[in-house]
This record gives sequence, C-alpha cells and structure tokens, in this order.
Amino acid sequence: TVVQLFEPRHYLACPDCNRKVLPDGSCSTHGAVSARKSAIVNIFFDDGSNNIRVVCFSNQAEQLLECKNDEIAEASSEKFEEFKKEVLGKQLSISGRVTKNTMFDRLEFTSSEIKELDPVEMIKVYDK
Repeated sequence: TVVQLFEPRHYLACPDCNRKVLPDGSCSTHGAVSARKSAIVNIFFDDGSNNIRVVCFSNQAEQLLECKNDEIAEASSEKFEEFKKEVLGKQLSISGRVTKNTMFDRLEFTSSEIKELDPVEMIKVYDK
C-alpha cells in the first residue's frame, strides 16, 4: 500500500540509456546527446510488515502516476495534489532491488516494474 508520495523531481537523461547526462551535455556511453527531462518519484510503501522508501525512475514513475514523463517532470503543486489523491492507498505489486543509501543510512527499493493489484484476481490466486 502506498502510504506517502513525495513531490516529483527530475534530472537530465540520455534519451538512449536513461543515464544522467554529464554537465557538458554528454552521456558517458553515447557521447553528445540531446538530453531530456526524466522524472523521479519517491513513495513510502507498506508491505504489512514495515515501510520502505521506493524510488521510481522514468517508466516506473509513468506506471505509478499513469501519465507521461514530461507531465510528471513539469508538475505544478496543484498537479502534485491530484497525483496524491490518485496514488495514496493504492495496492501495488512492485518488483526491483534493495540498495543501501549511504548518504541517509537507510535501505531503499529501486523499482523496475509496478503493477496495480486487482483484489478479485488476488482472491483467485490465494483461494486455490
């Protein structure tokens, strides 16, 4: 369950690999590129045993907020409030990996796939 949504942020990314573009406007893999804004959305997610911060980059942010990356990266405070109303309380299945954020000395979950859960389908799976 999503219990908190933080205001979206963005970074300039390579359009080919989504890595952060260097200050000189180049990608470490692809050289000179035309950078695009890539959204970053953080949430707190409760799995029933504890809460963990989940980081959603670009495609996963789009899956979570159900809108395009550019719209997320440019979101106003009014749009953010709309996102909160839609996302808080959602039941999700999130795949990804856990990493240690050494700056804040905490575990974080970096998402690779987000799916909204369907309670009827969940009952069918667990009712077998």
